[in-house]
Amino acid sequence: MDVFRQISLGAVLFCSWLAIAPLAAAQPRHPVKCAVPPDVWNPKAKVPQQFALPHGFRDSLLSPSQRFMIFYDAAASDTDSIASPQYVHRAAEEADSAYAFEIETLGYTAPAFTENGHYNIYLAPLHSGLEAYGATYILEGGQLVNSPSGNERWRSYNVIDNTFTSPIYATHGFDAERITIFHEFFHMVQFSGYGHPPTGIPNYIYFQEMSSVWMEWLSTPNVRDYLNYVASYLSTLDTRFDLTPSSGYGQYVYFAYLTHRFDTAIVQKIWEYYRDSSTDPANCIDEVLRRDYGTSFCQEYERFGAELMQTGRRYQGTSLLPDAQILPADTIPIQTLGLDSTGWFVTTALSLQFADAGSGSDTCIEVLARDTDRSLESNVSITFTAIGTPPTIAMDRPEAYCDTEVCIYPLSATAPGLESFPSPFLPDGTSELYMVASTNANPPISVVMNVLDLNENEIRSTKLPAVPFRGTWNAVWDGRDDNGKLVPSGEYLYSLRVDGALRVGKIVVVRK
Repeated sequence: MDVFRQISLGAVLFCSWLAIAPLAAAQPRHPVKCAVPPDVWNPKAKVPQQFALPHGFRDSLLSPSQRFMIFYDAAASDTDSIASPQYVHRAAEEADSAYAFEIETLGYTAPAFTENGHYNIYLAPLHSGLEAYGATYILEGGQLVNSPSGNERWRSYNVIDNTFTSPIYATHGFDAERITIFHEFFHMVQFSGYGHPPTGIPNYIYFQEMSSVWMEWLSTPNVRDYLNYVASYLSTLDTRFDLTPSSGYGQYVYFAYLTHRFDTAIVQKIWEYYRDSSTDPANCIDEVLRRDYGTSFCQEYERFGAELMQTGRRYQGTSLLPDAQILPADTIPIQTLGLDSTGWFVTTALSLQFADAGSGSDTCIEVLARDTDRSLESNVSITFTAIGTPPTIAMDRPEAYCDTEVCIYPLSATAPGLESFPSPFLPDGTSELYMVASTNANPPISVVMNVLDLNENEIRSTKLPAVPFRGTWNAVWDGRDDNGKLVPSGEYLYSLRVDGALRVGKIVVVRK
């Protein structure tokens, strides 16, 4: 215990205010995932706060790859400081796994070693000190060359809890050890290879934390510790994306959405843009979406909001969001309006706004997303008239919003303007396009799909059962022609013959 206090004395936690009070005596408190001293990103500090390497640990173990040195106490007068041999060996194995996954598989830049050709990980009783899963500290004197965008890069070291048996944790044992090592090592990657912004740059902590919790989800989806933090984010969607009270923990779900919508590489591309071109994470997300995927932050945040509306009790069997059926969607702030009423509200930059008309099983939910321009604020009114009819939206500064609004209707209603999703469609061999075949409660008996080029030459023809998606029954296309090849970018026509009735529409395909 005394050894660990040498690490943390004087380090006030930037996110200690996030710790959630116990729901009951036996319930975990959901402590902060990652305890980082505040002056690392404090704009008033002339230089980031730096820490000397901890000392006094009696034992150490080199990982099988020889990249990680695990420091611990096999015996001590304070038994709370002891780490078991099994726990220590597992830490070494999981550290090697984190390196293999994040560096060798995903392709992130390997961080600079802490010292002597090793990454240092210290096993200490955080459960009785910081009350955090882990922490990453900038190494005293460990500054590296700044990134091209001007971000400061540093060597660092990790500290994680030495047992994960305390009731303060929602996840225990080897599962907690694994996700924490993956989380904290990704901070090492961030600090060394990509950097943190120089003095005076707006909040960045949410970006590093949403990325590290995303890494937990991506690497270990069967350990759902991240779900303990998502409600805090969902309950504040009407605030700025970069000012979420969850400090980014719950925001992993947006990166998970982008991963399912596009590919795993999108988060890496965002970090690379942050390293090379911009110190504003929100701008980095927007620029990568525009440059590489033909969309924008605004459009994707709006679609993300529409997907959120189809989680929890509204879940229809398929989603671009992980754990959609069990996400606490009822925590999302929604302004409730009558079918003939008008609601007014003021929106802020980088936020999602929701308005609901009706009750019970929901009649219509409108989703508005704000753009990345933080200087824009606008008054909005939404008027609902009837089920199946899009609401009227008026705003005094429409340039601040996405080009379109998405309205989610119940199964019994017609949904004009939602014939296909996503638009544009970016086929990559695994993604799928959904074309609305029926809005009835029961699935259609027969759906025949034909995709044609603009000269009406047939590209693909198939007859498959309709699948549920976003509250409707849909035909699904994977972007391939009848020979199994992905079609090139361009505009295409499609027709659906649904139980004898004909539906037609247009598809825009964008290939990377």
